[in-house]
Amino acid sequence: NSYPGATADLLVAQTQIALQRPKEAEALLDKSVNSTPDARIALRLSQLAIASGNPRKATTVLVNWLKKNPNDYGVRSAYASLLMSTGDTKAARREYETLLKRQPDDAIALNNLGWMLQDEDPSRALSMVSLAAKIQPRSSQIVDTLGWMKYQQKDVQGALPLLQRAHDLDENNAWIGYHLARVLDSSGKRGEAKTLLGSILAKDPKFGDLEEAKRIYASW
Repeated sequence: NSYPGATADLLVAQTQIALQRPKEAEALLDKSVNSTPDARIALRLSQLAIASGNPRKATTVLVNWLKKNPNDYGVRSAYASLLMSTGDTKAARREYETLLKRQPDDAIALNNLGWMLQDEDPSRALSMVSLAAKIQPRSSQIVDTLGWMKYQQKDVQGALPLLQRAHDLDENNAWIGYHLARVLDSSGKRGEAKTLLGSILAKDPKFGDLEEAKRIYASW
């Protein structure tokens, strides 16, 4: 009440979330995004909508913000990521192309667009992700993308050191560990691959290729 505005609204909303009252937080931010326009409010409201299982609302919040603020790079980046996560790759690709025209060295945009382009244009995709890895060499996600992309393009020798480095950077990431196990096996190191994959599955992880990982492990 003493210091009205976006910062105060975000603080109150975050406190409500911590108190397990997400609906109250969302209602507050719904009001705030209209009365006190601020990119931080739009982004947090979108995140809350995603967390509550409402990706349509999350998308609408960001779209409405971008209609009024088309040059907001941060919100457009979040919008592109949301489109990608919900499977709207055509729209996501369009947004990432727009972002890269403004900031060609955006490693996340390079990585994500490269990932989506790998089937259609593998050469460009590999070039983009390679550049992203040079810009952010300590990003386990980007190094993993590059390694897995090389593996899918039959470059096992090029893939192995990259995935080993990605795993060293984030050894608790089940997805990266699974990728490394697959490449170890293709490199003739099935014993190491099985030990690694077994340790991953023992932790009951949740990742996209979990069922395939279980099937492969059972076949070794």
